[in-house]
Amino acid sequence: MNKGWIVWIALIVIVVIVAYIYTGLKFPSTQPSKSTSTSTIAASTTAVSKTTALTTVKQGYLLNCSQLFINGVAPFSSSNETCQWQGGKLGVWAYSGFANGTSFTLVGKDGKTYASGSFNYNATTFYTNVTLPKQNYTVTLSAGSEGGHGTTPFIKLNQTVAPPPIVYSFIYNANFSDGKYTGWNVSGSGFGTAPFNLAYANSNAVNCYQGSQWRNYPQAYFATTFTCGILVSPGNLTSEAFRVNPKTPFLNFKIISPDDSLIYVEAIEVGGNTTVVGHFNTYNISFSPNVSSTFANVSLPLTTLANKIVKIRVVAATIQAQRYVAVGGFSLGSLPKADGWVTSQVNITR
Repeated sequence: MNKGWIVWIALIVIVVIVAYIYTGLKFPSTQPSKSTSTSTIAASTTAVSKTTALTTVKQGYLLNCSQLFINGVAPFSSSNETCQWQGGKLGVWAYSGFANGTSFTLVGKDGKTYASGSFNYNATTFYTNVTLPKQNYTVTLSAGSEGGHGTTPFIKLNQTVAPPPIVYSFIYNANFSDGKYTGWNVSGSGFGTAPFNLAYANSNAVNCYQGSQWRNYPQAYFATTFTCGILVSPGNLTSEAFRVNPKTPFLNFKIISPDDSLIYVEAIEVGGNTTVVGHFNTYNISFSPNVSSTFANVSLPLTTLANKIVKIRVVAATIQAQRYVAVGGFSLGSLPKADGWVTSQVNITR
C-alpha cells in the first residue's frame, strides 16, 4: 500500500469519529417529529374544549323544586329562584323572621300561579301542600317592614307534605294575629271557625259585646265562645307544643271568665302525666266594672313543667247561657303578670 492510500484511510477514520461524537450516527427518521410546541398547542386545545363543555352544563342546570330554598331577603325587597319539577305534590314551608307581611308566589312557566300566600309567624311552619304538573317554576319571596324578631325570612319547598311535629320555644300564634286559628286545634263548635275581630265587634254597626265594649285587650283578635247573644256551645282550643324554659316558667295571658268549674285553662305535658289547671274568675264586680267585657291579666305557673314539652288547652264545657270565655295574648315570662282583683285556683296533677 502506497503512502497516498494511507492518508485517505486516516482522513475517513477521523470523519467517522467526529460524526459519531456529534450525531451518534443517528440519522433523521422518515416520520416527522412531534415538536414541543406542537404538543403544547394540542394540550391547550383539549383544555379549552373541556372548559367550554363544563360551562355549557352549568348554564343549562336548574335546581329540583324539592330542594328549593330562598332566604336572606331584606325588608321591602324580594328574591326569586327558578326550579324544575317532574310533577307531583310538594310541601311549602315558610318563616317570616323579623319581617311583617312576608309573602310568596309560585308561578309555573305556563304563567299560572299555583300557590301564593302571606304570613306573619316568627317560626318555621308548614304552609300548604300543592300538586304541580311537570314544568319549570319561579318562586318569589317578598319581605315587608321590619318589626318582628329573628333572622331573615325564608321559604322552602320539599316533598314532606305532612307537617312533622314541631316543638317551639314560644307559643305559636299566641295572639291569633292572622285572624285564624292557625297552629291551634279547635274541637267542638264553642270557639267558632275563627277568632273574634275586636274592632269589628266594637263597631257601632255591630255592637257585638255584652253590656259594654270589649276593653283592656291591645291585640286585634281573641278566642271566645261568645256569639253576640246569650247562647253558648262547648268547645276546646289546643295550642301547638312548646318547651317550657326554666327562665320563663309563667304562662301569662288575658281572659274574661266567670266562676265556673267547666271553664278553665290548662297546660298539659305532652307524653307525660303532669297537668296544671287554672280556674279564673274575672267577674269581681267590686274591683272591675263591666266585668263581662273587660279582660284581666292572669298567670299560670309552669314551674313543675320546666324543660318539658307542653300544650295549652282552653276548655269551655258549659252550655249555660251567657257563661262564655274570652282569651288571648299568651306569652311566657320570668315573672307572673296578674291583676290582684282576679280570683284564681290552680291545681297540679301528676
